[in-house]
Amino acid sequence: MKLGSKVLCSMAALVGLLSAQTALADKHAATAPGAAAAPAAAAATNTPSAPMQATGVKVISAAELKEKVDKKSCTVVDVRAALEYSEEHIPTAVNVPYKEKSDKNVKEPEKFDDKIDRFDMAKLPASKTDALCFYCRGDKCWASYKAALVAKKSGRPNIFWMRDGMPGWKSQNYATEKMSSN
Repeated sequence: MKLGSKVLCSMAALVGLLSAQTALADKHAATAPGAAAAPAAAAATNTPSAPMQATGVKVISAAELKEKVDKKSCTVVDVRAALEYSEEHIPTAVNVPYKEKSDKNVKEPEKFDDKIDRFDMAKLPASKTDALCFYCRGDKCWASYKAALVAKKSGRPNIFWMRDGMPGWKSQNYATEKMSSN
C-alpha cells in the first residue's frame, strides 16, 4: 500500500510539474516578439467544432462534392471571405461570404441568431430548387453550417454541406483555382 501511494504522489507531482511548464511556455510564447498571431491561433484552437449534421441538410465528403462538381449537378458556394476565395477556391465555386456574428451554441447549434449574421441570399441562384453545396474553412468553421441552415430555412430543398471544407478538399489533392488578376 505504501508503494502505491508513493507512485500516486510521484505521478501527481509529475502532472503538476508538466502543467506548470506548459503554463510557463504559453506565457513566454504570448510575450515573445511576433506573438501577435498567437491569440488568433489560440482562438481557432478553442473554437468548438461545427456540428456533425444539420436538420434537412445532407453532409457530404470531398469525394461526393467532387462528383457533383464534375457532373455540374450543384452550385458550389464558398462562404469564406472574398480574400480567401480569391487566393484559392474549388473550381466553379461562387463566393457568397457568410459574416458570422452570432454565437456558436454547442448545446443547441441550430439556435443561432441569423438576423445578426450577414449573408446575401440574393447572390444564390434564383431557382429555389437548384442544389447548393456549401463549404468554408473546415470542421472548426461554422459559417458554411450556418449558411446551409439559413438556405434550408428559406425553403430550398436541395442543400448539401461539405463539413471538412477547403482542408478536406485539398487533402484529396483535388484541383483548386485562384481569381485571375485581369
